[in-house]
Amino acid sequence: MSEAMILIIFGGIFALTGVIVFGQTMIERKKCSKVTTGIVKEITTDENTEQNQKKKKVSYTTIEYTVGEETYIQKSETGSTMNAHYIGEKIEIHYDPQNPKKAYWGTNEFLSLVAGIVFTSVGVRIIYS
Repeated sequence: MSEAMILIIFGGIFALTGVIVFGQTMIERKKCSKVTTGIVKEITTDENTEQNQKKKKVSYTTIEYTVGEETYIQKSETGSTMNAHYIGEKIEIHYDPQNPKKAYWGTNEFLSLVAGIVFTSVGVRIIYS
């Protein structure tokens, strides 16, 4: 297999990954069309050790929000080394009116969009280099 073909395959994988991440984020954004206010109820911290690096403290935010008469509690799926929130803080929550358990807040959506665009761009650049 030629070097050019390997680069095209590698670039295609990057581009496809970017399109999938971007597409999933856009679908999620469209489904989560309603907005409510949530409250930060808890911030937990774990130590995360990466290979050959120091231990890092990673914070996870737990949010509580209400839709109708039902209260929902969600813990962030991704941790952050910077604690961007504080207990009692009010946060805008975007949720799916058909399934209010599906919701997002903060930078989760923005980071997914950026990751999708970056992966797609890198993939296309590799293909056409």
